[in-house]
Amino acid sequence: MKLLIATDHRFHGSGDGGGIGGGIGGGIYDSYCFDRAFFDDYVQVFPEVRVAARVRHDGIPDGAARADGDGVGFVALADVGGARWTAAPRFAYLRELRAAVGWADAVCVRIPSVAGWHAAELARRAGKPTMFELIGDPVAALAPGEHGRLRSLFGALDARRVRRITANAVAGSYVSKAHLQRAYPPGPTTRTDSISSIRLDESGITAPRPLAAPPDPLVVVLVASLVPVKRHDVLLRAVAEARSLGATIRLELVGGGGRRQPLEALAASLGIAEVTTFHGHVADLTAIDAILAGADVFAMTSASEGMPRAMIEAMARGLPSVGSDAGGIAELLGPSERFPAGDHRRLGSMLADLQHDPGRLAALSAAATETAKDYSSERLATRRRALLEHLASAVGSY
Repeated sequence: MKLLIATDHRFHGSGDGGGIGGGIGGGIYDSYCFDRAFFDDYVQVFPEVRVAARVRHDGIPDGAARADGDGVGFVALADVGGARWTAAPRFAYLRELRAAVGWADAVCVRIPSVAGWHAAELARRAGKPTMFELIGDPVAALAPGEHGRLRSLFGALDARRVRRITANAVAGSYVSKAHLQRAYPPGPTTRTDSISSIRLDESGITAPRPLAAPPDPLVVVLVASLVPVKRHDVLLRAVAEARSLGATIRLELVGGGGRRQPLEALAASLGIAEVTTFHGHVADLTAIDAILAGADVFAMTSASEGMPRAMIEAMARGLPSVGSDAGGIAELLGPSERFPAGDHRRLGSMLADLQHDPGRLAALSAAATETAKDYSSERLATRRRALLEHLASAVGSY
């Protein structure tokens, strides 16, 4: 059987051209998490898989991994973004999606996404079963306070589309345990599960970190793109607040993005530039491991999160974690490790207290490794394949 996966994710092509069935010369690469192994569960149920996604041809980033091959081909959608990607599907990619849906027996859409919405609609009209993978909340991600009113209108439109997809799909997965399910409920006969996109080898989850003395300085780290929704400004202000309370802190920020210059200016104005390191985008996983290994606390300040894979990966390394009460962060942390989103004073107080409480840090490290085990590849793969098998069973009878 044949499965089409539709996503708004951007991949990198090493050659020119594109088309159906992996006809993109030179191969497809990804620097996020979608290497060829990511698609193993899909190929085990559907021997032929094609991924409809935007593909750019401006070179292969350092550290990128091959994504196609061995049963997985790609349908290259136009590498466009912004308003054109949202408002001009007929000219940008609808022809390619229509052909791809026609080829497939079933469709899996990673949403919210423009490509996912149109693929789901084309599948519905063609009478083909659909499965969704809901990876975030479009309303929270495009809140007016963070992105302006126009983009928030797109978020509201996406939310309506997502609800239509979740209500009519044969099967679906949510990255959250509860909050996305409440906002975007499945249909009465939709089979669902809570499954993250993260892949952790359970044997690689480290033992809790023993801490006998207060760390000096307390090294705080955040791995996240420098975009408004991640609220790096809150973390910078929290570090300044903790220092005003007498704490000795260093801050390590890993991630690229367009807000680096204003965030560096904010760090300077707060008097913490000398203790703040902006690493930029780091593709080398060994380098990220080294940064996490040298940290004492992972702090996530997002205003919205589906399920924060960066936090789960930090927890898998035994790193004590604190975060805002937004979305999936609240499903990973206990009440004492959370603060109201945007409240830098509360986070600053928490960090100051943690520096002087190695026992608390050790307890949080133990809790982190236990939480990470729930996201191991071994556990999630079985559940993902069960949903895909349910989708396959609907082929021909939908």
